[in-house]
Amino acid sequence: MSTNGELYVNGNRIDEDGEYGTVTVFPGAIDNIAARAQTVADVPGNNGGIIVDEERYKNIAHSYNVIIKGVNSDGAAILKARVANKVNAAGGFVRVFDSFHSGEFYEAYLPDGITFTADDSRTMFKATLNFVRKPQRFLNYGEEWYDSPSGWSPSSGIEVSNAYMPSKPRIRLNRADGVTATPNFTMTLSGGSVRIYGTVGTWVTVDLEAMSYKCQATDSSTTVAITGKPVIPSGSYTISFSGNNFSTWIGSYRLQPRSWRL
Repeated sequence: MSTNGELYVNGNRIDEDGEYGTVTVFPGAIDNIAARAQTVADVPGNNGGIIVDEERYKNIAHSYNVIIKGVNSDGAAILKARVANKVNAAGGFVRVFDSFHSGEFYEAYLPDGITFTADDSRTMFKATLNFVRKPQRFLNYGEEWYDSPSGWSPSSGIEVSNAYMPSKPRIRLNRADGVTATPNFTMTLSGGSVRIYGTVGTWVTVDLEAMSYKCQATDSSTTVAITGKPVIPSGSYTISFSGNNFSTWIGSYRLQPRSWRL
């Protein structure tokens, strides 16, 4: 028999035990792995088909079972409304995590609402929360910011270790003390690069998931150009720098790896 646990949606805890009764959450389809997006094409003259890989994974169903037991019918109705409001209040992808898979979270949405089934006394309701989530099982430690070690030099690059799937990090580069020049260099990752030149001020942060950047300055001459699909690959890797003044302009870095697994 499944063991109940904790469930949070956008920071709101779904399960509860209080004056109106209890809301208990059990695991549903929470262990499945997303499918690789690929198609098989038949080509005349070839035996069998040719697989066309899209280099991505599909969204996947992800569900929890909920049992609501009210102290009476009014209590059950209140708890049912609470569950509905907590789960379905926000549009778009929301953050979901549970106690069944500690150390990870998901980006998910509820496409079809919630169907509640009541008993004859209407003091108990059952429902399945049928989420659809992104394929990534994001790891909590992937949200931590890692700072450059003492004595670090840009010439040595940024050494990272990634245990699972290629990730798209956030990287913040801080200008060295006393430097007034504008940056003019390239940061290279696996699969692509980021050129930073123009007026960024004292820092620039590149978000490789959103393919965007932010910087301390707001001058219109700020330029950050992302080429290809830069990622941190699986295993040990060094993010390198090249160009005119990276060794003098960069004083330190912060890195959020955004690690994930299937």
